[in-house]
Amino acid sequence: MSWGLGDNVVPAVFVIGTAGSGKSTVAKSIASAMGAAYLDKDTVANIFTGAMLESNGESPTARDGSEFYCATIRPLEYATLLAIGSENLRLGNPVILDAPFGAYFDQADYIESLSQEHAWPANVHPFVVRVSSSENITKARLRSRGLERDVWKLNNWDEFWQNLGKVVPKWEGVQIVNFLNDEDLPVPELAKVILQAIEAELTP
Repeated sequence: MSWGLGDNVVPAVFVIGTAGSGKSTVAKSIASAMGAAYLDKDTVANIFTGAMLESNGESPTARDGSEFYCATIRPLEYATLLAIGSENLRLGNPVILDAPFGAYFDQADYIESLSQEHAWPANVHPFVVRVSSSENITKARLRSRGLERDVWKLNNWDEFWQNLGKVVPKWEGVQIVNFLNDEDLPVPELAKVILQAIEAELTP
């Protein structure tokens, strides 16, 4: 599926979104519909991340509150994720990258730098699907999944929700498709809706 970009295009899809937006469900539906490599940062990195945090005397679920995680582990997580993704892109395989990427939103040349660093072929076309959901839906999803890492968010909801709208990528030279994910559609229908939105946005 080329979305009018040419039959030889290899998509590199960055699926970003806040906790509770259904980002991973969206990313998986796109990957399934495209037959693409699906790479979730948590799946790629959580085993070594938890072990490294415990070796440093911290909880294996510590994240943004941990200086060791932010300064040492997180860069390794993204480096690993992108190395695997880039290997697939160089083989001509479409790739779906499911990760927050928020720590890199302020780097305007981030995507271009990745392309150069990882030697992406000229036919690789990166774009972003930014997934969001309304406040009530987001809160309900966080409560229902019951993860330890969401406790702070729910206990400090006003602060968490107010800051969400400020977190947007400043990346240049990449198209961003915004997708409001409130309806909890079945995966096949969700994939169809998303791919239609992508095609409408990306087709010249």
